[in-house]
Amino acid sequence: MRMKLRHVSAMTLAAVTTTALALTTAPATAAKPTPERGHPGGWTGTWGAAHQQPSAPAGWPHNWSLEGFSDQSVRQVVRISAGGSQVRVRVSNRYGEQPLVVTRATVARAADGAAVRPHSVRTLRFDSARGVTVAPGKDLVSDAVTLPVRSLEKLTITLHFAGTTGPVSFHSSALTTTYRAEGDRTRDPSGQAFQSATSQSFYAVSGVEVTGPRTDGAVVAFGDSITDGAFSTPGADNRYPDQLAERLAAGRSRLSVVNSGIGGNRLLSDSVCFGEKGVDRFRHDALDRPGVRSAVVLIGINDIGAGGNPDFGCGLAPTVTARQLIDGHKALIRMAHARGVEVVGATITPFKGAGYGYYSEAKNQVRTEVNDWIRNSGAYDEVADLDRALRDPADPDSLLPAYDSATGSTPTTPAWTPWPGRSARTWRNPSPTERRPEHRRPGDPRTLVPSYTISRHRHRQRGAAGRLSARRAGTQTVAAVSVRREQPTGSRRLPGSVPRPVLAVRPAGPGATHHAPGSLPAGSSPSPSSPAGSSPSGAPTAVSCPSGPPLSQPPPAGSPPFESSPSGSLPSGSSLSGSSSAG
Repeated sequence: MRMKLRHVSAMTLAAVTTTALALTTAPATAAKPTPERGHPGGWTGTWGAAHQQPSAPAGWPHNWSLEGFSDQSVRQVVRISAGGSQVRVRVSNRYGEQPLVVTRATVARAADGAAVRPHSVRTLRFDSARGVTVAPGKDLVSDAVTLPVRSLEKLTITLHFAGTTGPVSFHSSALTTTYRAEGDRTRDPSGQAFQSATSQSFYAVSGVEVTGPRTDGAVVAFGDSITDGAFSTPGADNRYPDQLAERLAAGRSRLSVVNSGIGGNRLLSDSVCFGEKGVDRFRHDALDRPGVRSAVVLIGINDIGAGGNPDFGCGLAPTVTARQLIDGHKALIRMAHARGVEVVGATITPFKGAGYGYYSEAKNQVRTEVNDWIRNSGAYDEVADLDRALRDPADPDSLLPAYDSATGSTPTTPAWTPWPGRSARTWRNPSPTERRPEHRRPGDPRTLVPSYTISRHRHRQRGAAGRLSARRAGTQTVAAVSVRREQPTGSRRLPGSVPRPVLAVRPAGPGATHHAPGSLPAGSSPSPSSPAGSSPSGAPTAVSCPSGPPLSQPPPAGSPPFESSPSGSLPSGSSLSGSSSAG
């Protein structure tokens, strides 16, 4: 049975992940870039869903994956993360049992519900043909259609299956409504024929891709239900990858975000209900996405929690050790680096009090050991320390009560969105001439040559307003944050190595509600009256990463929970401008 995972603030996860991504500056290897790897003019994934084998577990919401479709049209609405001038759609039969025949397909700008904007409907062709047959285990991508789209815009994809499909590959938890109608309704703009049958899953469509001058690569969020958005509001697009996409769009980044999370997914073992194991699906669901530059990995809690538990109908999960999980993470890192993709490791969040036999002291010790390795081994290019961001300072093995749905204190919508009147500007990726690859010594993932970082400067600080400049690693002024590189005390500096980053964060301006050192209220941005990287008194507030004490504090009484600053992260809503190669 799927664990009732804790409902954490998507805004916090997005803030932590944005910071970790901003500290990654180039592909992990010196592999020669290609247009498919995220440079202007190449294809980039702008939306995605990780597919699972057809299943309909007892007691779960009904889906159509096992019964399939017969002379029916399926209409699916997706929100893309980055815009472009042309669009193409990826159709998947990865877990189908027979060839999947799509008779006709269209893409259009979404209107209300199942309706589409009439003049935006485009017929999708596959190698110039109206229909396509997808072999079992395969994906096929449509030809490009001219349809200028903006970041965060919603598109509607309609597929017609004239014959009987049999079981179809699908994504179980879409958190949005999928519609079905009889016959060929691919060009029907009204949506009236689709009102009788709906579902909350995605079918046969696994990706939307864009190209154009406004695209420059993708971040893939890879993981389990926290990435997939479990218990977030259906139709609201407030999963943490959605929030990350919004922060990037607000910062005028050309990077997209693709969600490759599957609820209940495990790193080391397959599940009938929760998909193929992470070490096997990572290559297809993350690294094969066009334009991918970075991957954010948040996975392992279900291996720990479900390990050794009774079979609730989804298959037995073996008991795992910390060493086995670490070896699994190493496998993901090796695959990513072999493709020249940077990978951000997220620590596993606290789970004390979880039901269904998930929590025990022995299981929590496994989580602790894996987190220590993620933080301190240097294997990941950067670390998003969600454990420190979300844990309760009074009981570090538990979530902060404001983030724990099991206690009835699930964050409300106002806690997930920036406060009114505040800027949510984030960071911008560099142009091709501003990039400088990092070079890695064999066997030493922590040994890096310093590389360029891009930062946005105000008129008073550096030349013309809004001018972008590249400077070498050292001290990088990044709007509200000064990032410097500092060697850990007592450690030996290897020739050519880059020490760990240290963030100096400017707190909220005078008169603001007091929060933990180094943190800002959710959605806030620093006061422009103070120099970057300083407090009102002029002293910088340093936040060391990857190691350092937790900064989480309970939210002030009568106010939304503020987004705590984990080690190495920015407070929610803080601005961060920098370069990237990027659940």
